[in-house]
Amino acid sequence: MPSSDHRSRPQDGRSRPRALHVSSVALGIPTQVLPLAVGLVKAGWEVDVASPDGPEVAMLEPAGVGYVPMPFSRALNPAAHLRTMAKMVGVLRRGRYDVVHLHGPIPSTIGRIAARLAGTRTIVHVRGTFFSEAPDMRFGAVVKRAYPLLERALVPATDALVVLTEQDGRDMMAQVGHAAERVTVTHVGGCGIDLAQWDPSRFDAEARARTRRELGIPEGVPVIGFIGRLVRQKGVLELIDAFRILRDEGVEAHLLMIGDVHPSERDHATAVELRARVARYGLESHVSMPGFLRPVTPAFAVMDVFVLPSHREGIAQSTLEAGAMGLPVVGAACRGIKAAVLDDVTGLLVPVEAPVELAAAIRRVLEEPELARRLGDAGRERALRLYGRDEFLRSMVDVYDKVLAR
Repeated sequence: MPSSDHRSRPQDGRSRPRALHVSSVALGIPTQVLPLAVGLVKAGWEVDVASPDGPEVAMLEPAGVGYVPMPFSRALNPAAHLRTMAKMVGVLRRGRYDVVHLHGPIPSTIGRIAARLAGTRTIVHVRGTFFSEAPDMRFGAVVKRAYPLLERALVPATDALVVLTEQDGRDMMAQVGHAAERVTVTHVGGCGIDLAQWDPSRFDAEARARTRRELGIPEGVPVIGFIGRLVRQKGVLELIDAFRILRDEGVEAHLLMIGDVHPSERDHATAVELRARVARYGLESHVSMPGFLRPVTPAFAVMDVFVLPSHREGIAQSTLEAGAMGLPVVGAACRGIKAAVLDDVTGLLVPVEAPVELAAAIRRVLEEPELARRLGDAGRERALRLYGRDEFLRSMVDVYDKVLAR
């Protein structure tokens, strides 16, 4: 667990250093921010979180973490971004923060400029780059080309860079110019995996049966699971098309799609189209779509295979969590899934946007129990060895100590 013995202290006489986490959506607080914030509090830091309002904000105060309202536009809106930047400068100065930890492309861009103006050190958490895959947004190809230029300009305002994969780290050094000693690779998304929670032995037959009833899943039918935002980038349309193929081929299975669309999301049309296809294909009784669930581990416990056909991922954290639950994984071979799923070791990889190949891989796992068992066992072993939360928190406290000492 994190140590409270900091190598460096604030220079203005305060006994505890102060950190501000900044996120463009409150939705990311439970998985991407709060566990790290709590770890830092235990390690002797005072921590606040700045984000737009949302129900997730209520989780902060009981955990000993403060909240600062911060508006964000997720669109390319220069006027809105400038207003947020000006507010952030004031917050950093008044709060006398030693470090600001920036989550997401927009906070990482305007936040570094604000931090430079306020004289605050920065940690930038990069959950997926635009080097190889254009984002699913208007002008996505332009963003991809501009990204290395923008990141290069912000190198002087970056005290530490946290990336998810070794390839991301190499790209940030070679294509942008970040110094190797300032780059930390986590190998895991979110804040690592709470292995005590992501443990299949916690769920007995009665608990699994109860969850199946709550989610409308018939008894004795294999469950194909998905979790994520219901947007095109996550491959949900390919998934429903693959499921239709399986049903047409006579495969008895139930599809459990956990997730929804956040109000600030740019892509709302895909969720509408997804539900339209479920109805058009006559799959209503074979698909459960309960929205976002918390906790989500009981739902993972009833799955037989976890599927993530994303077009683009930073690192596929949900596939690592599925592995921790001993589940075989089928994924699309985009950059972030290839970094998380070892083909024919912890899962099966198929081409991006390929519903026929996706259906065939899912069918293999459902019909070959020895294959499913081998993939699931390897995924759990790998999660236990590499992706635990304690290891993540130790590495991050070390990053904070180094930044504070500069």
